[in-house]
Amino acid sequence: MEREETEQLGNIGKVPLTLLDDGPLQHGSVVRIQSLEKNLNGRDVLGAFQDGCYYQKRGDDNKQSWIVAKLDASDPVLHYGDKFYLENVYNNKRLTPSGVYLTIDEGADSWWTLEKKWF
Repeated sequence: MEREETEQLGNIGKVPLTLLDDGPLQHGSVVRIQSLEKNLNGRDVLGAFQDGCYYQKRGDDNKQSWIVAKLDASDPVLHYGDKFYLENVYNNKRLTPSGVYLTIDEGADSWWTLEKKWF
């Protein structure tokens, strides 16, 4: 699949993202990451490629699928405040920030925190 355009992270501080899933979020869930930023023209689902991460139109591509891996999986259910990694199904690399972009890196120690909507 060819990339249509690249998108930078918003210049608004935190970027509003949501995890799309069919059930309760827990350790091992496979999700899609959707940006809630405005003006993405339908390209709002994060995909991982060899050279980084880009927003695309929603599809069934494994490049858009991410595995949730809790740092403390003693309780597998994901709760607000829990820390977790997001690993891409296609290339087994973790999602990590890189300046104003999101990228992927094998074994990166960039974890995320589940927060309530703030916008």
